[in-house]
Amino acid sequence: MSSVKAFGLGATSPSRAKSFMSDNASAIPFVDTNILVYAHDADEGVKHLQAGEFFSQLRERRTGAISTQVLQEFYPTITRRCRPS
Repeated sequence: MSSVKAFGLGATSPSRAKSFMSDNASAIPFVDTNILVYAHDADEGVKHLQAGEFFSQLRERRTGAISTQVLQEFYPTITRRCRPS
């Protein structure tokens, strides 16, 4: 059975998640709310780029998991952070 590993910037950065994917081909990456937010918030600079690269790798490998809870946390977070001035 495959293991699931959570990637959140509180514990693991997108660059560490990227290296984890290289080292653990059998694990299914679980996307944390922070990674999803950074992927959508261009104001996050390097974190935005790293999260985008991470999602590109997930698409290429056709893998990854996300929960309903992460999506429920994502919506209010991103609508507050990315509100037009």
